[in-house]
Amino acid sequence: MDPLQEANGTFALNLLKILGEDSSKNVFLSPMSISSALAMVFMGAKGTTASQMAQALALDKCSGNGGGDVHQGFQSLLTEVNKTGTQYLLRTANRLFGDKTCDLLASFKDSCLKFYEAEL
Repeated sequence: MDPLQEANGTFALNLLKILGEDSSKNVFLSPMSISSALAMVFMGAKGTTASQMAQALALDKCSGNGGGDVHQGFQSLLTEVNKTGTQYLLRTANRLFGDKTCDLLASFKDSCLKFYEAEL
């Protein structure tokens, strides 16, 4: 199995276990949407934060902390999911919102658009 697919599956099951602890409530979520949005944040993380995010997202087994393979993997996955001309159509859309007082690096914005088709 592809390491990114395995990581996404592990993250989804771990998240569902936590959110489903209260059996009196229903849970509806899109693990792929959540993991891809958090992977964008992970792309900008460094040091301890990046290590902790990699562990929480189960990405620590993919290509090391912050490795480009993770983001290229998401790019391939999202391109495949959003492909037109198939019998079924699924559209994804994610966006990060930052505080207006925080200047985000142009390279980070470009990478979010390139790998995740997401604007900031």
